Amino acid sequence: IAAVETRAMKLRNKTLNDISDTTKLTSDSLNTSIEENRTTPFSIEELIQAQQNDNYAKNILNNIKKYKNYMIKDNLLMRRLNHPVPYVPQGDLRRTILQICHDTAANGAHFGRDKTIHKIKQRYFWPSMYKDINNYIKSCITCAQYNPRRKKLL
Repeated sequence: IAAVETRAMKLRNKTLNDISDTTKLTSDSLNTSIEENRTTPFSIEELIQAQQNDNYAKNILNNIKKYKNYMIKDNLLMRRLNHPVPYVPQGDLRRTILQICHDTAANGAHFGRDKTIHKIKQRYFWPSMYKDINNYIKSCITCAQYNPRRKKLL
């Protein structure tokens, strides 16, 4: 029996195949599922290198015993939560994470602030994460075009 494949299904499958070709992380590396892993555009080695060049991370790494909310796992600075998540330094990696988690069809494309925050905080951490996500979504042209600001009724 042949099943009908919708345009959305074709697009999703095409996007997932394109993304999976460029994936560098393994699912065991950060305790993420394979589905989440398909949208990770950088390797653990790149993240470790970025952390080693980041002043905030250097300070924590050099004084790890003072920072109870952090740990080192396989040379990677992690934030202690229910399941540890890696610290992401300022710069291109953060912007890439925001783009992948908010803009791509594989992640639902242009979900609002709360869903995007939830999606990112399950996999990553940085101190200004909530503010950065909020600002990124506020500056998203696609969201601005299709989701007009709602005004309070008088």
